[in-house]
Amino acid sequence: MEVYIWIVAGIVFLCIFPVLAELKGITSHLIVYFFLPSILLTYHYMSSGEIGSGTFGIIKVFSVCFAVLLLAGIRYKNLIKSNLIRIIVYLTLFVNILEAVGFEIYDALASGPERLYGGSLINATAGITLLLSQAYPRFLSVDEKNNLHYDLGTPWILSYVLWNFTFVYGTNPPGEPTGQYAAFALIHLIAPILLMRGKVSLFMQYRSYTLAPAMTVFVLTTESPWFYKVPSWYSLNVAEFLGWLSLASACYVLFKIWQNRRNEQRINILDSIIKLILKV
Repeated sequence: MEVYIWIVAGIVFLCIFPVLAELKGITSHLIVYFFLPSILLTYHYMSSGEIGSGTFGIIKVFSVCFAVLLLAGIRYKNLIKSNLIRIIVYLTLFVNILEAVGFEIYDALASGPERLYGGSLINATAGITLLLSQAYPRFLSVDEKNNLHYDLGTPWILSYVLWNFTFVYGTNPPGEPTGQYAAFALIHLIAPILLMRGKVSLFMQYRSYTLAPAMTVFVLTTESPWFYKVPSWYSLNVAEFLGWLSLASACYVLFKIWQNRRNEQRINILDSIIKLILKV
């Protein structure tokens, strides 16, 4: 029961940060996503002499926070007009997915009798499909309320969420039990879904806003009551089912792209390949 209370509390906690960040534009973004994490990490290190996830964890936190500050510049300083900035945003998501796909393939191939099961080539295939079907940078826009929209489409977003959770659930962190961070994944995936309030094009904006504080907590501590690991949640049968479900959702994304084949506008890499083949 404690884990489920923590999940609900964690979702509420993550949903507070975007609200605080939007109070004073770039100023509040700097306070919430740079100064606050810096102070917390410095205080924690000085008081305990260690950081839960090591140097890699610190780099991860500040890389995510930098992405949020870039997002603030896009929203409030009109950086969206720059094609280079659009490409950077596109590549940030692309590389993030690619990194996970690469690790999952390695994890699946490295699994064996002497090592705990982990990773799924089936889910990795779904991840590759998401990579190739990610909407081009021109589908980024900022509305009159300074919200950043990335029109990836509802099927793509749902497939991404399922793929991401399946990755966390079924992949082995180095030297740790499979799936122990599944509850943590639920928190940082559900929060942006709630914040987008049915507007799927806002998902990636709020994904960035909620992932930064989530990673800060992860780096500060992975011990209860602030953090709960759930290795008991893992089941090989469930992991395989999630893998096939993830692949099925990715196939639906492919189907929607195929339906769009007669539209002259090219929306992603796969769409471009299909239209190029059909013209030959």
